Amino acid sequence: MSVTSKTSSKSQPPKILFTCRVRGVVSAVNKTGKTIIYRVSLLFASINFLISGTTEAQVKDTIVTLDTITVTALRVPVKASSVPYSVTEMKTRENIQGLSLAEAVAGLPGLEVNARYNLAVGDRITNRGFGARTQFGVRGVRIIVDDIPATMADGQTNLEMIDLQDLSYVELLRGPGSSLYGNASGGVLKLYSNPLPSEPFHFSLASTNGSDGLFRWNGTIGEAFAKTNLLESFTHFNYDGYREHNNADFNRAIAKLISFLSPSDILLVSGGYVHVVALSPGSLTEQEAEQNPKLANPLSIKNKAGENGSQYQASATWKHQHDTISLFTINMHDSYRSIRNLIVGKIIVLPQNDGGIDIFYDRKVNIFGKRLDWSVGAEGGLRLNNRKNYINNSGSEGALFINQDERIINAGLFTQVMIPVTLKMDIAGSIRYDQTYFGVTDFFTNSQNTNNSGNRTMDGVSPALGIVYRLSNTLNCFANVSTSFETPTSTELANRPSGVGGFNPNLNPSHALEYEAGFRGNYSTIFQYDLTGYIINMKDELIPFEVPTDSSGGQVYYRNAGTALHRGFELSLIYHPLTSLKALMSFTSIDAYFKNYVANGIDYSGNKVPGITPTRIAAELTYTTPLKLYVSALAQFFGKVIANDANTASANSHTIFDLDLGHDGISFGKDKNAKLMLSGGISNIFNTHYISSVSINATANRYYEPAPGRTFFLNARLVYTPPLLATF
Repeated sequence: MSVTSKTSSKSQPPKILFTCRVRGVVSAVNKTGKTIIYRVSLLFASINFLISGTTEAQVKDTIVTLDTITVTALRVPVKASSVPYSVTEMKTRENIQGLSLAEAVAGLPGLEVNARYNLAVGDRITNRGFGARTQFGVRGVRIIVDDIPATMADGQTNLEMIDLQDLSYVELLRGPGSSLYGNASGGVLKLYSNPLPSEPFHFSLASTNGSDGLFRWNGTIGEAFAKTNLLESFTHFNYDGYREHNNADFNRAIAKLISFLSPSDILLVSGGYVHVVALSPGSLTEQEAEQNPKLANPLSIKNKAGENGSQYQASATWKHQHDTISLFTINMHDSYRSIRNLIVGKIIVLPQNDGGIDIFYDRKVNIFGKRLDWSVGAEGGLRLNNRKNYINNSGSEGALFINQDERIINAGLFTQVMIPVTLKMDIAGSIRYDQTYFGVTDFFTNSQNTNNSGNRTMDGVSPALGIVYRLSNTLNCFANVSTSFETPTSTELANRPSGVGGFNPNLNPSHALEYEAGFRGNYSTIFQYDLTGYIINMKDELIPFEVPTDSSGGQVYYRNAGTALHRGFELSLIYHPLTSLKALMSFTSIDAYFKNYVANGIDYSGNKVPGITPTRIAAELTYTTPLKLYVSALAQFFGKVIANDANTASANSHTIFDLDLGHDGISFGKDKNAKLMLSGGISNIFNTHYISSVSINATANRYYEPAPGRTFFLNARLVYTPPLLATF
């Protein structure tokens, strides 16, 4: 079964370098090749038309020199040429709608973000296949925002607190990162917001208007005083949705402060609040998705499926560097989240507290004439849930059938050493021990129910070892062996097919062992390339499945697969010959299949792991005129995605084209202290019908979540700095 793809009637961070990587060999697209070439020609003809209006003098440019990359994914700043792992740093795309992280990180190799256009469940984020199981939120990939962990103690991540249009750049550690970051680190994604304004006073207003009722406005005030920078921001976001039962409304307030207490000490404090109300349209059958993709699952409408909740969070980070060879960091964070989640068959009321502390020390030491970089750290996390599950009676709370308190405590110890063996060769090794305690107190009792209170402890040791060799000043190669340890989340443990309380005693953590090798380099200062290959052996991979509620669908539960193999390649290219012209291309290929997996007496060994896009290609060309007008064309190809363990359902491949246009800003006013920036774009220019995400192992053949057709959006931003303080 498949859904056919068809055509229907920021601030620049220092030292940022774009990289892309491509995996594997591209699947042939012979039938659509001519159509793709024709469409690309149309896009670039449009770009050429815009460019042709400038004179020869106006298009005169200089050669761009690519900056040296410094990455922090290994917890300390390290030059990319000394990193024996696949790490990508990339400036996010600024001119976006803000509906999905996929818009901001398009073309980032290894990372797959499925934009579900369903804000009640959020994006599905996977890295080399880790995280593909998630039905809501993020699993399997550790996410860190402005150096604050967004991933909770049990490995679950929610992204409602992030303002996608405020992102500046990202770092992605594409291999398993459990040796440094612990549980649920099948990849580490670090997101960074725009820097705080340095002006004594700074005010901005921004707005986004787009198709399907998209509206966003943001107000920001920035101040700088006494070696302290402060920013307060408020955002309102509303989206009617492409489909029925798809509305979403967000209100978000954020405050950030950075204070330079002394030449050796920096304090960073942040706090935030978000309230979200979002409806969930659910997934469709093949026929429904083909004939009317705007439909919602009837059962989702009947159960008034969606999310209504609030979250408060606060964090503080202190960094102390008492000399040039040592760094001490301590980070504390806490959040309170209260969610009322209406899904098919039940209503989940879940107040929860989550917090943690991270202590890290790094020092350069001399041993046998070598300058080693040695670091050690400890991390602890706590999550407290008060879970109540009710029968969903058409959106109203029926009988209570689960009432329990859940406690998740995580503790980890780790160390890392980086050794410059010779002038050309470096070795890095790290190891971490994690222990996660899951405790549950069952308060629900009746004549048919036994007390299901209890606890489980899951632990793991995660080592990693890598080597990098610099063949020349412009080319280096690397190889490594790394591991991943991932527990089920508290929600996955609490969702028991029997419907009783407590935690599932049969659901176990998954483990992964990865072998990775690659090389990266640059040529003539204007061209950079990166190629990486890997093999990952998975054990007890977590897989979702549904138990039917009625003919319209069912409820999601989880089980372990036996063993699986993920293997692939990633390639990235960047060509930046002129200040006005930039081209990026990335290619990602992954082959993931079950080696040994039997469920309910059915042998799925040899089948593809569902929910993973096997081939992805992204190419983007950006041109900026001397008048600061820029135009960007983005093309993305996505291969066929398997939707179930039996491999009998799939969403077919598709190609999407986007076009962005904008201006860097026009200053005006008596003192030129106001600046207006306008941008906009067209997404899915050729109105291609495609499936943005699949619901894995869904019942009633409801696998498919359709994406919108052609959409338009316009961004406007006004920045004002009072007279005598202007810095434009």
